Formats: sequence, C-alpha cells, structure tokens
Amino acid sequence: MYILTLLLCLSTLSLYSAELIKVIITGHTLSGKTSTINELKARGYYVVDETATAVLAQEYQKLPENTPHHPMQIENLQHKIFAAQIDAYEKAIHECSEHPPRDNLIIFDRAIFDTYVYSSIFYPDGFFSTEEREFFKQIVSESLPNYSKKVIFCEIVPEAHYNGTLSNPVRHEEYEQSIAIGEQIRNTYQNLGFELHSIGFQETISNKADVIETILNDY
Repeated sequence: MYILTLLLCLSTLSLYSAELIKVIITGHTLSGKTSTINELKARGYYVVDETATAVLAQEYQKLPENTPHHPMQIENLQHKIFAAQIDAYEKAIHECSEHPPRDNLIIFDRAIFDTYVYSSIFYPDGFFSTEEREFFKQIVSESLPNYSKKVIFCEIVPEAHYNGTLSNPVRHEEYEQSIAIGEQIRNTYQNLGFELHSIGFQETISNKADVIETILNDY
C-alpha cells in the first residue's frame, strides 16, 4: 500500500506541471553544488532544497547517543527519502502553479535519481527485497517525465579545496569515495537519457552561479 501510494502521487503530479521547467542540479558530493544553488535562490530563483540530507539529519538525531551514523542504522530510510522527495516535488508544483517562479524554472538540489544511486552504494547485496528493488526502479521510471532532460552536473573541486565534513555534516566521504559516487551518479543520469551540462571548479560561488545562470537562460 505504501509503495502504491507513492506511485499514484507521481502519476497525478505530472498532470499539473507541464508548463513549468524543472531543472535538476546534481554532481559529485561536496562540489560546491548546494552553496551555488543557495546563491541562485538569493538571486530570485525558486529552489527545492536537497531532501535526502534533511531526512538524514532528522533521522540521525533520533538514534541513541554514540550510535554510528550510517544509512543502515535507519529503518526504511530509502522509502522515507523517496516519500519526502515526492512531497517536496508536489509542494513545489502547487506553489509554482499558483505563483509562477522566475523564468518559469524550478531548480532541484538533486532528485529521486540520486537517491536511487545511493541505495545501491551504501547497502550490501541482498539488503533490499526483490519487491523493494523493483519499486526503486519503478519510481525512477515514473519520475523521468517530470524533469527537464538537460541536467546541470557540478564537478568535484580540486583536492586542495575539498573538505569532506565541513559543508555537509551528514556525509563524510573521503576524496576518492566522492569521485566514485559522483561518477556513478553521472553514469546513471546518462544511462537514463539525460543530457549533462558539466560545471567545473570556479574560484568563487558567485562565479559558479554566473556560469549556471547562463545555462539556465537557454532552457
């Protein structure tokens, strides 16, 4: 029933969003992505914040003291993240349908496709049931029509600028881990038929936002 409810929400949401341009900004972990998206928000763009990080932070707070912070410690975490992402998407569509956003754009800090990648990275083979795995695949398939096929992909910063804990307190990847995760995210989006616009390192967040804003003007 839980799975069916999520899928029904996805199928009905697409009816309300045809006129809105829904752009995903994704990329390597701690690539300056979220800071840049916050800069775009400050410039007047409508932004849907990264849902998975918020869910993780909330769930980690519920764990007993001194319990390791790892996704496997949280019951039904992936389902909770998918549900939160669908809820955030629904809220964004309804708000922007009533009050059109700047340039008719909704910017998403990651999306369901990223959650799908993380579900395959942090859990061992056999952790999820066959039904759950099929659900993950189906929710990805159902979500594809909801977003622009042009995705902005933020590349990892040079190692000298990398801090695996400062910018995102619920993730602690080492540099090589971040590269591997980012490449898996890149491959997943490409395999799903998205066109990636690569954004490399910039000296300031403002400069990075300028580059992305130039791309957004072509949507």
